[in-house]
Amino acid sequence: MKRLLQILDNLGGMLIAPRATLTRARTSGEGGLADLLALLALQVVAVQLSRLAVAVVYIFKVSYASGVSMLLTTIADAVWVPLAAVLVASLVAGKLARETTARARALDLCCLAALPPIALQLGASLVVALSGLAVRRELALAVLVASGAYFLALSVLAVRVLRVGGEPR
Repeated sequence: MKRLLQILDNLGGMLIAPRATLTRARTSGEGGLADLLALLALQVVAVQLSRLAVAVVYIFKVSYASGVSMLLTTIADAVWVPLAAVLVASLVAGKLARETTARARALDLCCLAALPPIALQLGASLVVALSGLAVRRELALAVLVASGAYFLALSVLAVRVLRVGGEPR
């Protein structure tokens, strides 16, 4: 329960006061990859539940190997883009950081920067699923572009926090 509250605290902090949250994470060493993985797990279960259920049934009723392959493919399809984006952003942030200790925190800060965009995608997916409306391709693309731009902006802020410590000039 304490871990869930910390994840929600980090997500809320990134939504309301991202600079302060990133500065706190840089100095305290809390948050980051574990928060991102927990939110991605929630997104996979919430958005891909029917595909996950089919894969599990396939494991027990048809073929173990094929079912596991379906399960892993479903998970990989859902998480590879956010994880790749975080990896690239953390490599760039680590390269731009001035201090060795800041370089070590680059992955965690970029993981925190990814929390709000993933929450945006999760929220949009849940609204569409609950409304029962068919998703137009343009709407899905708009949410993807908005979340990507949001991640880019927060990643730039994370680099700034890594370089100057987060205090405004």
